[in-house]
Order: sequence, then structure tokens, then C-alpha cells
Amino acid sequence: MKISLNKYHMHSATFIPEFGTVTKRDAIKIDKAKKYGFFFSGKKEIRIHGGSKELLLQEIDKIAGTLHKPYKVYIYTDAQISNRKEGSDIESILTTKQKNDAFYIN
Repeated sequence: MKISLNKYHMHSATFIPEFGTVTKRDAIKIDKAKKYGFFFSGKKEIRIHGGSKELLLQEIDKIAGTLHKPYKVYIYTDAQISNRKEGSDIESILTTKQKNDAFYIN
């Protein structure tokens, strides 16, 4: 599969825990799924990047069922992340379809 470096074709996924903050144990599992994950202690979300939506979904499938707590997963383009204001909710940059396509894993 060809990977495009266009910011409208690159995708990211944000994992938001159903309750509390991202655990260190889950962050390690998510980070191993994709080597460019970002984690800071006590954060309310963790984000990973993928070359395409399909590749990103494959990486998410690898960790599904192995996490300590349930996470809601949103998938969006890298172009959208630049529109996010510091401290704002991830849903502020998502389309209605992307919000409806969100799913839970644990």
C-alpha cells in the first residue's frame, strides 16, 4: 500500500479513557503499537499517527482487548489537528461523521 505524505491523507487516532486518565501500562501498549505515540503522565488522552486510515486501524486492532480500561477512539486527518486550540476538546475539530464513527476498545 502506498503511503502519502499529504496532510489530508495522513491520519491520527486519539484514545480517550472512559474514566480517569491514561494509565502508564496502557500508554506503553498503545505506544508499542505505533512507534510515534505521545504520552505525558496524567494526560486525558494519547494520540498515535498512521500512514493511512487503513494502516492505523490495523495497528488499533493489534492492541484491542489488551488495554486495562476502555478507551474511546477518534480517527481524523493530520490537517485537522493543526486547527485544535490548546486545551480544547478533540471533538471541536471533528466532523459529524468522524464523531459518529468513534468506537470503544479495551
